[in-house]
Amino acid sequence: MLATLPTTPPADDPGPAAPLPARRAYLAALRDRCLLTVGFLAAPRREELAGLPADHLELVPEGLRLLVARSKTDPTGTGRRVDLPWAPEPVAWLCPVRAVLAWLDATGRRDHLHRPGRPAPAKSRCCPASPPAGRCGAPR
Repeated sequence: MLATLPTTPPADDPGPAAPLPARRAYLAALRDRCLLTVGFLAAPRREELAGLPADHLELVPEGLRLLVARSKTDPTGTGRRVDLPWAPEPVAWLCPVRAVLAWLDATGRRDHLHRPGRPAPAKSRCCPASPPAGRCGAPR
């Protein structure tokens, strides 16, 4: 699977004035990169990955924390947490944290991330940490 991924990130955002096919292709590339990297490194079932809302994602200093609230093997719905680390710079194109942040920025949903001070998602605990300021994808 890794051999099929491009070695460079998608081209720069064409912007809202770009033709619709170019904008769609850019957003599709970001979405695909996000789903593939998170799916590969977190190893959730496909229904868990497809049903993961943005407010179940939390930035922590180590990377990104996912809350899988309910799954096939968790009928009581207690949930589980999956931590995804920042990738080192030589393989930054494969970083799930950068891919998720790029997708959320491009779609305008970055504000939907779980942050301290907001009510925590169901069956979740709030983490008071914030992402490192020097990292790619740090909050604006």
